[in-house]
Amino acid sequence: VKGIFELGSIKGKIEKFILLKVAGQPNDIKLTARVDIPELVKLEPPTLSWEVGGKPDSKTLRVTIQHDKPVRLTEATVSNPNFEIEKKTITEGREYELVVTPKKLGGRSLAMIRLRTDSEYKRHQRYQAFAMVKPPGR
Repeated sequence: VKGIFELGSIKGKIEKFILLKVAGQPNDIKLTARVDIPELVKLEPPTLSWEVGGKPDSKTLRVTIQHDKPVRLTEATVSNPNFEIEKKTITEGREYELVVTPKKLGGRSLAMIRLRTDSEYKRHQRYQAFAMVKPPGR
């Protein structure tokens, strides 16, 4: 029996199942694979938010590398011109801060924060977080 699981961007503890149907057996056999996929790059918080009509204060997204080898944050961009982003290196290859500031809070707004690393693993070379301006109380 061979099972191939596509994990994509899943991280943390997961369970995957395979059901086997055996000829002549009344019940299926359930095989369970339990996997703990560590977060190589941790983003805290994954979404920064402000309220419409509020004060456009800067907020910080922390990027922490949780790998035995250093991984550098090589690029940080934001998809919406209403937001400015400043990258600060705390410890090269280990810890970064992204300071995000909205230019105005007059209405709803959403932006994707795109991050690139120099990780040797392709699936850990790109990450994303979000910045949003939302109605009060939501």
